[in-house]
Amino acid sequence: MAMTLQCYGVREERWIFGIGTKFVASDFPPWRFVAAMPPKGVSMDEKRRRILDIFKDAQVYSMKEIEKIGSKKGISGMQIPDIVKSLCDDNLIDTDKIGSGNFYWSLPSKEGQKKRSRLESLQSKVDNTLSKLNSEKKRKTELAAAREATTSRTKLLEEHKKLKENEEQLKEELKKYADKDPAVLKKLENDLAKAFQTATLWGNNLEAVRYYFCKKHGMSDNDIEARFEIAEKDLQQVDWAYFNLPEPEECE
Repeated sequence: MAMTLQCYGVREERWIFGIGTKFVASDFPPWRFVAAMPPKGVSMDEKRRRILDIFKDAQVYSMKEIEKIGSKKGISGMQIPDIVKSLCDDNLIDTDKIGSGNFYWSLPSKEGQKKRSRLESLQSKVDNTLSKLNSEKKRKTELAAAREATTSRTKLLEEHKKLKENEEQLKEELKKYADKDPAVLKKLENDLAKAFQTATLWGNNLEAVRYYFCKKHGMSDNDIEARFEIAEKDLQQVDWAYFNLPEPEECE
């Protein structure tokens, strides 16, 4: 609001207005300050929109003409060529070289065509996705129907379960008689026969050594036993018949 002040015979008018929570006295009206405030920054999207608005009349423009009109819309002339190029890259503006200069234009329906193309592309993807989803649902239903519990299937599953349990019981029972397994007994006989034949062979070899020292070097049985720890009782042959088993086969 305006207030008239008088001091030392001088009459003057001053403006009182609020800024935030304070009141300020000034010789100028508040709109003078508002007009002097720097403009807010304009986003790149807004600049692109303003440049694109130039082409709504479907006219053809040169770059200089675009820069002139764009400057009036509050866009720096240095930025306008880059903005126009980005709009051309996005197919929102068409350009062509005529003579020595490039000219630019945009049909009113161009942006609509682009949006329709984008919409058709997205709709096609949605349709394909829905088709695949329906196909998978159908397949799931078919598989579920194929596995639907029937009386015969349930009966077979129960019988299979009982047979598996019976099999496990028989395996546990069989372990108790593992030592009476014919195959196991046959292996034990073969191992015993091989051990007997090996012991007999080495017994004969020791007997030959004992005989050599007795005859060639005149050593007595006591000397041989003391020197080589070979007692005569250790050389006694064991009769295979003692084991009450069939005659052993030759060792390989």
